[in-house]
Amino acid sequence: MESVSNGVLTSYEWLPIHGLSTAEVFARIRDAGQEPHWAYAAGNERLSCVFCIMGSKGDLANGGRHFPALLASTGRWRKGRATRCT
Repeated sequence: MESVSNGVLTSYEWLPIHGLSTAEVFARIRDAGQEPHWAYAAGNERLSCVFCIMGSKGDLANGGRHFPALLASTGRWRKGRATRCT
């Protein structure tokens, strides 16, 4: 684990799963007696905001299927028709 310090504060770079494959990550979750977030079972490749700019086309489509009202409000906001972000 790498760290950087200014003599007062220390910052650590801790990336515990970066060296693991997707299968290994899900195995660790299972071995810990946990379940992955439901979005993975629904088909997402990654988990973040519903309409994240870093999401894949499949993740964005999945978000739209599960949250159609949010998709509609996002579309109005992008076209300048919404008065506030909902």
